[in-house]
Amino acid sequence: MNTQRISQHWMGIGGARPQLVATFYCRLFERHPRFRPLFPEPIDHQMGKMLETLALVAEHADAPGAVHPRLRRIGAAHDRYGLTAADFDDFIEVLIETLSEYSAREWCEGCEQAWREALQRVVLPAVREGMH
Repeated sequence: MNTQRISQHWMGIGGARPQLVATFYCRLFERHPRFRPLFPEPIDHQMGKMLETLALVAEHADAPGAVHPRLRRIGAAHDRYGLTAADFDDFIEVLIETLSEYSAREWCEGCEQAWREALQRVVLPAVREGMH
């Protein structure tokens, strides 16, 4: 997993990060309406938490001790929703697509691979651990 690429990519998004997260949630709810009831209005607080989590992963994907506690808490908070592997796959696909759109100049196959690996090897296992 190329954590340096993830960090550089995240830094390159800069001030557009809040808009990236807003776009992500709009797209997620549009394509997968089953997620909408999981996030009550106003969603501003949730968007802030997502932004913080993405920043943490971007900076510390290679340091499980730094990210796992937060990710396990996220899993515990989502345990009651009965999320499936397909739900996580849909979440990742929309996130990857949105990340790529907010960094068209810097986006490359390596960026996509690095983010996918971080999400699948760091984020999902810790979230699932928190769900049990």
